[in-house]
Amino acid sequence: MCTVFGLMISLGFAIAQWRSQNVHAPILKHQLGPVIVQGEIMRIEPTLMGGKVIIDALQIARLPQDQTPRRVRLTLKSKTPQLTNYSPGDMISALAILRPPPPPAMPGSFYFQRRAYFKEIGAYGFVLGEFTRIGKSESDGLNSLSNKIEHLRQQISEHVRNANPTPTGAVDAALLTVHRGYIPKPTLEVIRDAGIAHLLAISGLHIGLVASIVFGGVRLLLATPLAMRLQVNGKKVAALVAIPAAFSYAILAGFTVPTERALLMTCLILVGVLIDRRH
Repeated sequence: MCTVFGLMISLGFAIAQWRSQNVHAPILKHQLGPVIVQGEIMRIEPTLMGGKVIIDALQIARLPQDQTPRRVRLTLKSKTPQLTNYSPGDMISALAILRPPPPPAMPGSFYFQRRAYFKEIGAYGFVLGEFTRIGKSESDGLNSLSNKIEHLRQQISEHVRNANPTPTGAVDAALLTVHRGYIPKPTLEVIRDAGIAHLLAISGLHIGLVASIVFGGVRLLLATPLAMRLQVNGKKVAALVAIPAAFSYAILAGFTVPTERALLMTCLILVGVLIDRRH
């Protein structure tokens, strides 16, 4: 038992070390710009006054390739919703000023540099002017799938906002896709003052609700016809349907760490239903 325990601890340290080395990439050492930045849009975080865009596969003028960060996050400030014309996978060019990831504002505060390191973001910056589309990415495999998922999230967020262009619609979009940039500042302040800002982070409550609604709906549907009720184990069928439903919502919500944790616990409970254990 002690040997297994020791192996598990060693494996955990090995995986942590492998992860740290796997995401290692060049980090900008000093401010640079104005400079031309070209790359592929990986993620779009729209706001009411522009938005933030994560750019991958970079080419930065006046910067050698071995010193070029793997990704940068650019902020675009514009009164026109220009980012709605772009989608993940687009190749863009922009004139931008880049800075290294900022250190903590004070000891013990949020560690931006650590977060940027594990997201492989080597520089932050802001765009002077607007983006220019220069082509479409030819990525395939996981990158292509990731672009399609991000594009779907963007479309859902825009559809919800267009159907309900009020702060309520912005909150609805945030609960579906975690795009919080459209929520007006006064509404955010009210949510924080009420002590419910944590509800905007997709975690156990949201995953549990989705799984419960699907589980209850499927079980009720299978229990309605008497013949079906007697021949089919509706509880297990409902659990089988609820697992991919919860997983799909987690993917739609960005698959953040709280979402992953909530999905794991929800799936454990549903698996307990499948194997007749006390879930």
